[in-house]
Amino acid sequence: MTKKKTSSRTKNSARNMIVSILFNSITIIFGIVTQRIFLRLLNTEYLGLNSLFSNILTMLSVAELGVTNAVIFSMYEPLAKDDKKTICALMAFYRRWYWIIGGVVLGLGLCILPFIPNIVGEQSLDVNLYLIFTVSLADIVLSYFLGYKRSILVASQQNYIIDICQIIYVVLVSTLQMLALFITRNYYIYILVRLALRILQNIVLIIIANKKFPYIREKNPPKLKKEIRKSIFTKVKGLFYHKIGGFIVLGTDNLVITTFLGLAVNGLYASYYMIISALQSIIMQCITATTASVGNLLVENDSEKQFLVFRRIRFINFWLAVLGSTGLLIVMDSFITVWLGGEYVLGLDVLMALVLNFYFYVSRSSFGVFKDAAGIYHEDRFVPIVESVLNISASIILVKLIGLPGVFIGTFISGLALYCFSYPKFVYKKLFKRSYRCYTIETLGLALIATIIITASFLTTRFLAGLSNLDGIGLLIFNIVMVFVIPNALIVLIFVKNQNFQYCTDLLKKVLKKVSHAKRKRIA
Repeated sequence: MTKKKTSSRTKNSARNMIVSILFNSITIIFGIVTQRIFLRLLNTEYLGLNSLFSNILTMLSVAELGVTNAVIFSMYEPLAKDDKKTICALMAFYRRWYWIIGGVVLGLGLCILPFIPNIVGEQSLDVNLYLIFTVSLADIVLSYFLGYKRSILVASQQNYIIDICQIIYVVLVSTLQMLALFITRNYYIYILVRLALRILQNIVLIIIANKKFPYIREKNPPKLKKEIRKSIFTKVKGLFYHKIGGFIVLGTDNLVITTFLGLAVNGLYASYYMIISALQSIIMQCITATTASVGNLLVENDSEKQFLVFRRIRFINFWLAVLGSTGLLIVMDSFITVWLGGEYVLGLDVLMALVLNFYFYVSRSSFGVFKDAAGIYHEDRFVPIVESVLNISASIILVKLIGLPGVFIGTFISGLALYCFSYPKFVYKKLFKRSYRCYTIETLGLALIATIIITASFLTTRFLAGLSNLDGIGLLIFNIVMVFVIPNALIVLIFVKNQNFQYCTDLLKKVLKKVSHAKRKRIA
């Protein structure tokens, strides 16, 4: 592998990562502003309804069966070899399947439609639940009919283009939705704005993909080779279980909360969920931005080099997960108070359960990158089923015993199936030829260090905040400063001689040097 290709991989990963961070940062900012306005103009139950329907539609996306991941994986090699015929055949195959999937999702949604009032339960909203759900369903179905061409942008390491389109979409949809609420106070117009702009976004991505890869517009593409089709369907069989497990683990929290605690409690959780999911997206997309590059790396079949890259990505993943977890634990309550008001703050026990779940969910991103890039879907296909059974059982039992924190502790318990089986067996053992002992020591060691850093940062900040007698926005600013100072200082103190830490600091120095050089060049 030439230095040129390695440099190209690094450049593409860095560009994808930077744009991903920008996109998620803008999403958070606009989400914060729009949600505050939303709650002032409507109420918490509307927010709970938004969150509930979003989760139901996420669950319906299980019909996608993992075809996207399987097709994108199959594109890595032909893109690297510039095999246009195979790429055209893959795109034609993908288009047919996305239309079928869109039809299945539409059918499933229409089957659920008569039961929507029963799912929502008691509420005081003066809206047509059937109409709202239908518009939300149209949003996701039309994305399937129009969105298949974005796959070639992902496989060719150009995720940043999708993220730029997403940035424009977020800015437009947030602005127009808030204007609609200010002028009309009409929730129907609010959701129709989102649908119209989603259609426009998908059309723009189709135009971009056609321009960058004009050969994919061929009207009579060649037939996909039998062995490639067989490989895709094998992976889809494995991914089907992962999709089932994923929608149960990630999509049922809102249903459990609404069923056992009510739509209003789900509305309170929705504010926390918005911040947590946005932060998760920033961290996870920073890591998953490297997936296509890792897929390109795995073609080399050099396990030592792969493990070296994995450890570097994992360390960055760990650092970001620690900062994110510390930030949530220290900042969340003061932020919610300033943002929405003290009546929207959940208890510390709920926040601690959310942070526990957040850390372990986010810190597995580096494993997911290598697992996805290697196409390991079929081998551990039954693990998501075990994970989903554990999740739904534990969440229901624990929500009855300890209330809202139990829902999130149940999700954490189910995630241990991946940490205890899939990652050591199929990533460490299969890809890197490393022992279970090596995996256990490294994973538990990082978890212990993370616990020490997060706990020390939280207690120190609480102690100093108590001495300062700050409240309101002053306390929020103080907490944010502490999040950047204390955990980073502890990470530097603990890892200063670590090779992965040194690699990260050297990489940061190079980036800053290039930025400085570019500025000087522009001035000159």
